[in-house]
Amino acid sequence: MQQHKDLRLLRYPINQLPTAGGEDLRFLAGSLLRQDADAQLYDRLDNKTEKTFDLPNDEALIAFGLNALAQIKSNAIVVVRRVGDAFQLLGMGTGQPNRLVATRLAIDKCRENLNREIANQGAENANTALDTINRELGKCILLSDAFFPFEDNVELAAEQGIRFIVQPGGSIRDKHVIDTCNRLGIAMLFSGVRHFKH
Repeated sequence: MQQHKDLRLLRYPINQLPTAGGEDLRFLAGSLLRQDADAQLYDRLDNKTEKTFDLPNDEALIAFGLNALAQIKSNAIVVVRRVGDAFQLLGMGTGQPNRLVATRLAIDKCRENLNREIANQGAENANTALDTINRELGKCILLSDAFFPFEDNVELAAEQGIRFIVQPGGSIRDKHVIDTCNRLGIAMLFSGVRHFKH
């Protein structure tokens, strides 16, 4: 072992550390952050809009999306879809300081992946490919790890063809966001649980 003049060792009694599964430990600049583990996917699946999800048929796909959200850095947006009997994470925007940027990144990645998928299936003209992409986005579910405090994410999703959104809810502006969904024909569901990965 090398000798370092400024070396400092810290000892933690192993029997005093929290057990795995119940708590999460993060070491940050000489500090230890102890927090509850993100172990609950959702508290409820509560349709909030005039257009609704097809529960319980969409529940497994929603759970897949929430599992993906819990694994990636906040602010996180994922877009998922059903492909036959399987589920696919089609796009994600992660680790952004602005949720709108994360939403834009996720949708852009969806369009890129769908464009590649169409190209691999055979040549289509640009208009037909765009129609196919828009049709596929209309079947996808966009999920957010935290609530939408403003309607801008909903407006961007609607503009890009997304028709289904899952978020935890809990903003003081929830009613305004729900009203925007209703105006734009978006189904919004609240999960009641925020996923936040540092």
